[in-house]
Amino acid sequence: MNEQQARERFGWLGEYVQLHEIGEYAIAEYIAGSRPRFAFATSSTTSNSYTSLEAAIINAIAIRYDGLNSQGGSLLCRALGIIDKE
Repeated sequence: MNEQQARERFGWLGEYVQLHEIGEYAIAEYIAGSRPRFAFATSSTTSNSYTSLEAAIINAIAIRYDGLNSQGGSLLCRALGIIDKE
C-alpha cells in the first residue's frame, strides 16, 4: 500500500499522519481530535482504532487468526500493560 492509497483508505478517520507497514499489516497513524490514533487494514476491512502502534499490531494479528470478534488482542494488551482503547 502506498501513501496515496493509505490516504484514500484511512482518510475518513481523521488527519492522516503516516503509514506503518509491518509484513502484511498496514497500520495508519492519524489524529482524531488532539490525540494520535492507529487503525489497521486487512484485505477487506478497516478495523478499530487503537491508542498505540503496539496495540494495533497485536489486535491485527489476533483478528487475522481469530476473526473480527476476537478478544485475544485486548486480553494480551491488558496482560502486557498496553492500553489499547480509551
